[in-house]
Order: sequence, then structure tokens, then C-alpha cells
Amino acid sequence: MLDHSFVAIVRRHLPLLDHGEELTPESNLAQLGLDSMGTAHLVVDLEDGLGISLPSSALVPSTFGSLASLWREVCKLKGP
Repeated sequence: MLDHSFVAIVRRHLPLLDHGEELTPESNLAQLGLDSMGTAHLVVDLEDGLGISLPSSALVPSTFGSLASLWREVCKLKGP
């Protein structure tokens, strides 16, 4: 299950996502406007907001392909 604070942080970086539009695990983040600059800002916000540090090995396009792929990476760092 996706964490509410995680989803709230990600939503702020998706300029093409309408205010009331649902964000699902399968949502394609690039199609919702996440570009390279937005990804850099998202990483900083996730690290600050969730108290994690994304390793450089996680900073690849596949991590940011969908909400689910990004959440899986965050879960690895947050633990159980």
C-alpha cells in the first residue's frame, strides 16, 4: 500500500496531473510531466520528507517510470 505522504510529495512534481485526478501505482510519471529537473527536485523532497537517502544506483529512469517502481525503491530504504 502506498504511503500518503509519499504520494503527496510525488503529486507536487507532476505538473500534468489535474488536482482531482487519481494517481495510481501504474501511473506513468513522465506522461504526467516529470522531467529530469523535476526528478532532481523530487529526489530532494523524498529524501527530506521521508528521511531516506536514495543511492546513486537508484537514480535511473526505471526507478522513476511509475509510481509503483519509485515506491518499491523507497520501501527498500524505509524498511518494514
